[in-house]
Amino acid sequence: MTQQASPIPPLTRLHYVTGILYFAFRALVGAYALTVFLSLLVHFFLDETVSDMVAFTNSIIHLTTMGATILLPIALIFRCRDLALMLLPSAIFWSVWAIPQFLPNNIPKISPDATEITVFSYNLLAGMEYPDDIQRIITQADADIVLLQELNTVTARMLQRDMRDAYPYMELHPGSIPGMGIISRYELSDCIIWIEVFQHQRCETNISDEHLILYNVHPMSPLTVDGFNRRRRDFATILARIQADVEAGLTVIAGGDWNMTPLSDGYAQITGYLRDAFADSGQGLGFTYRLQNFGRMSLFGGIAVARIDYVFYTAPLIAQEARVWHENGLSDHIPIWVKLALP
Repeated sequence: MTQQASPIPPLTRLHYVTGILYFAFRALVGAYALTVFLSLLVHFFLDETVSDMVAFTNSIIHLTTMGATILLPIALIFRCRDLALMLLPSAIFWSVWAIPQFLPNNIPKISPDATEITVFSYNLLAGMEYPDDIQRIITQADADIVLLQELNTVTARMLQRDMRDAYPYMELHPGSIPGMGIISRYELSDCIIWIEVFQHQRCETNISDEHLILYNVHPMSPLTVDGFNRRRRDFATILARIQADVEAGLTVIAGGDWNMTPLSDGYAQITGYLRDAFADSGQGLGFTYRLQNFGRMSLFGGIAVARIDYVFYTAPLIAQEARVWHENGLSDHIPIWVKLALP
């Protein structure tokens, strides 16, 4: 007797929809995995001076590779081994870069009589006028030295009028986006401001018999016409001055809105001379730039997507604590607060 084959059930609309979705998933994830893998090759083997596309790739690679850590387990669940293999390099890259930042830092212990210096760096967003909130935020931060970028005239007048008692030493140069300012509890001397594309500040001060050099910098944003090239010009002048100070044996604190991410070439260059206070004593990714300016910092007040605000330093200073501040007023940047110690 011949055994009759079981009939194949007809395909339903659900089967068609599922098949289309599966095909779309494979196509989209495959295209993403290939693109991000190519961006890794660009990051590791090309210099940013080769092309603005290399600089742009480095600026966002911390975000583009993040998705691989989410998609990799999904690909394994659906038994898409080929996709999993394509995603694996990006997932490893992001994990190796990001996970250590959530681990506790080995912060050196200091003597009880060490002098503590707190620094607060804050890009104010020049087009927004909210002096009362700025005064409150700076007062709550209670830092010894405050570095301000995008200082406008309204905020500068408030600082001079209402905060002179708390910060008797001020170097204010308001002027929309290039506006800069330093306010300090320590006397400032020999202050200069120079312009390449944007303005940058350098002051000197003395704290506990230690002569310190303070930098307040704001390289051009790359998100402008010819932005990457103009940022490189700004950065070159900043780095040249810092290099000269470090090679002269001076103690340096350099903060501000650097408009670069930790995976950019500029970050590697500056950390060849200075230490990153957040990397040494902070925890987490430390994102300070919000994707959009929707108003006050809240659950729906914009998504922080990059770390571009820093406080760098040299020995004998020792980083003790660093954190992204809990609010930012109407700015698109979140301030960074750092505690340094002079042993």
